[in-house]
Amino acid sequence: MLVKHILPAENYETGEAADSSFLVPMVDNWMRLGLVEVSYGQVVGTDKDYIWVESSPTILALKEKYKDDEGEVGVTHGLLSVTSFGENFARSVGILPPDGD
Repeated sequence: MLVKHILPAENYETGEAADSSFLVPMVDNWMRLGLVEVSYGQVVGTDKDYIWVESSPTILALKEKYKDDEGEVGVTHGLLSVTSFGENFARSVGILPPDGD
């Protein structure tokens, strides 16, 4: 495995796709804390919903780096979902509105 998680990220100023590798340790930590779950055996939507992955700077850089190697850089689609604990945490710190709002 070359990269564990790839998420959609963009440059706030230009709106262009950005490298999301800085998010990998965050996602791992959120998983460790029980705030999110990640499943690569489950997807939402169709392949069209994941088309952004092929133009991701992370994937483009890996394809360039390994272009002369045998084999191919592939992607396994997955799902990142917020746990109930994660939702409660987000409400308690103000990321989400309190229940009932």
